[in-house]
Amino acid sequence: MAWCGRDCDDAKVTRLWVADTTPDGLRRAWQARRPSRHYARLRAAAYARAEADWIWGINGTRMVTLALPFPDSEASPVGRRSTWPIGRVQTPVLALIERRCLEIANFQSEPFWRLETEFGDPTAGRVRAWLVAPAEFRFGHTATHFRHVDEAREIRRVLLLESEREWAVADAREIGTQSPPPLFDLLDLQRSAHRLAGWSAAYTLEIAQRLYERDHAISYPRTDSAALPVAMRSEIVARYTSLWREWAQIAWPRLAELAAPPEPGGTHFNDAGVTDHHAIVPTGVIPALVGETPDRMRPERMLWELIATRFLLAWLPAARVAYVKRLFSRDDGAGGVWRAVLETEEVESAGWLVYEDAMMNTTGIGLPLARRLAEKAVPPAGPFARMLTLKIEPGHTSPPHYLNDDLLLQKMAELRLGTSATRAQTMEGLEQAGLIERGTVGARFVTTRRGALLCALLSASAAAVFTDPNETAAWERQLELVEREREPVRKEDFLPHLVERLKDIKSSLVETGAPRFAVCPDTGRAVGEDASGWIFPAKSRLAGVRCPKVIAQRPMSAGDYARILLGGSKGGGPFEGFVGRHGAFPAWLVLDRKRGRFVFRFKARRVG
Repeated sequence: MAWCGRDCDDAKVTRLWVADTTPDGLRRAWQARRPSRHYARLRAAAYARAEADWIWGINGTRMVTLALPFPDSEASPVGRRSTWPIGRVQTPVLALIERRCLEIANFQSEPFWRLETEFGDPTAGRVRAWLVAPAEFRFGHTATHFRHVDEAREIRRVLLLESEREWAVADAREIGTQSPPPLFDLLDLQRSAHRLAGWSAAYTLEIAQRLYERDHAISYPRTDSAALPVAMRSEIVARYTSLWREWAQIAWPRLAELAAPPEPGGTHFNDAGVTDHHAIVPTGVIPALVGETPDRMRPERMLWELIATRFLLAWLPAARVAYVKRLFSRDDGAGGVWRAVLETEEVESAGWLVYEDAMMNTTGIGLPLARRLAEKAVPPAGPFARMLTLKIEPGHTSPPHYLNDDLLLQKMAELRLGTSATRAQTMEGLEQAGLIERGTVGARFVTTRRGALLCALLSASAAAVFTDPNETAAWERQLELVEREREPVRKEDFLPHLVERLKDIKSSLVETGAPRFAVCPDTGRAVGEDASGWIFPAKSRLAGVRCPKVIAQRPMSAGDYARILLGGSKGGGPFEGFVGRHGAFPAWLVLDRKRGRFVFRFKARRVG
């Protein structure tokens, strides 16, 4: 309207807020429309966010492209200079993925050992537990991990010699509750769909948008709220009852054996918890089961069933769970105590878990109820037990998981990177820019050579701020203040501050110049160094190879070793300045992989 020359805050201008696109939902929105000026601050925050993205991205891209070197191998195929794409959210997310890839590539697994014991008494039968390692033998922070196998073997020998001795048994029980999962917001929906069906965040949002716009089967999906307004209570009760009778009991016959669920209420109705839009809930319209392919369920129907099932589960009574810690102990004969421990959970009252077992798991987390009841129950025990077996179980530390849609969405939400409506778009943008790709195993994200090189250049320069998630998180906090009217932060104050921030970054880049380091041709990552030599990153052909800083009195740079890599079996050179018994000489250097060292190669001289 502003572009058309109309005053958005004119008293005659009203706006309607559409949560669902059913006829009833549209009528309610029309009847509840409010003066446009009521949304003035929300509109100002949206303008500020959009303009800030343009200012930061356009200027940052130009600044970094001109200031930081661009290798010839990365040049555009049509001869034009390529660009380093910079984005307010996109670049910090790229840095998160690269950091995780580096953690995994540089991870060194360490072994540890555990002592698995089996106790028995006439009351409880056989129960397994783990021996607690003495503090001086402990590996890391886990009480049951031993640092060395020799220590574990010696303790096993000592305990088996006294296997006839009884151990005192003591149980500690703490009663807790496990509430049903909350109503869906977009973040939770995308993460659950990825865990259950392997869907990408972008695909989940696409299907949800179709359910909203075409099928009119769910409320507005681009929401970060899991609450509902109190005014919707009677409407939600009607939807719940109808959905239970007309769909759930037909789709899930086992529900007929269970008690009717209580009427929706409680903490899910919370006006303070509703942001721009309320939680994602069914509208009462049941979408078609199949589409053009009769033998295949529509993805829209699959996602709707997930949302509808969560809607039915969210109001059910909590499960009652006992967290049990059984401790076996006896003295060691030297003033100390040997201990073994078993920790588990017991479901005392299943509550909503029974209904989930009859329908479907909507989180992709946790064991089925039957397995929880069978595997985690601990039989009662007498006051004493005897050790029956004791064996050593090897283990090793594992690297962190690669970031997939589920884990990356979680990280982005924790660091306040983007909004629920834009995070999937950010992932797609990084893929389209050729900075990340999905690995061959599962749907994990890995940086490409180009993405790794951009991160290395940024982190080593004055432009490292572009990778800092705290920068964009500070923006989001200020823009939320604009939206919620909690503080007089205005668009007119916000954008000039951003421009000044960019000017400071530019000044620092001009002053410090481009970072001076070599890049590994295999991985696109920076080459490190220590006192004795250059260190090439994991997955490089020179990873683990000693690359000294001096060979035959000639200083060797990391770039020299990069040239050797690029030369393949022919090596790199010729390098001038080597010194031998007969004076200085030029030579090529080739990596001898069998001996793990660099050797000289001399080319035949031309005559005449």
